[in-house]
Amino acid sequence: MLHRSDLDIIETSFLVNPSSPRNILLAKGIRYSVLLLCPLIAFFCLSACDMRSVGSRPVSALTTTSSCVPKYMSKNLLSIEKQKIYDEAALQYFWFAVHQRYQLMYSMLSDSLRRKEPYTEFITDPNYVLSSGCWEIYQIAVSQQAEDEQSWIIGIEIEFHSNSNNNTIWYYWIIHLRKERNRPVFVQFGLYPTGINY
Repeated sequence: MLHRSDLDIIETSFLVNPSSPRNILLAKGIRYSVLLLCPLIAFFCLSACDMRSVGSRPVSALTTTSSCVPKYMSKNLLSIEKQKIYDEAALQYFWFAVHQRYQLMYSMLSDSLRRKEPYTEFITDPNYVLSSGCWEIYQIAVSQQAEDEQSWIIGIEIEFHSNSNNNTIWYYWIIHLRKERNRPVFVQFGLYPTGINY
């Protein structure tokens, strides 16, 4: 580290003979030291900024609404959380359908739908169950709150690969869900073919 006396000597030396080989080397040395110190100083500055980042704030600070947060933010976050719950329920139902776990699928229906659809009819209805073969989800194309604001609509694009003739059939599966006893239940299904590849 350079002390004040050293700096005085360097400054005097430069004023007396700035073009001497010793002073040229000294100037280069100072320049390289500054160049080496700049990234180090920048690193410490960034570290200090990171320490004050959002991730280090308490959860309460993130969840409280302030004047600088848009009012729709909390509603959007709630909607995203709802979507996640309903999407996971739909994916679980699909997994049960592919593996023909009919009892588990039937238990996920709403009370009103079970009253309307007896189990013996449920297991043969192609809107609720999937035939044997290879089924794959292409994508969840739609996942949104219904107009009545009481139910949720999910539209899933799925593919069926037949084991017998190697055909591929594409379907659109529309599913309506709602909360019942604090869990998502299924209230309506519709399976519609959209294309076939021979």
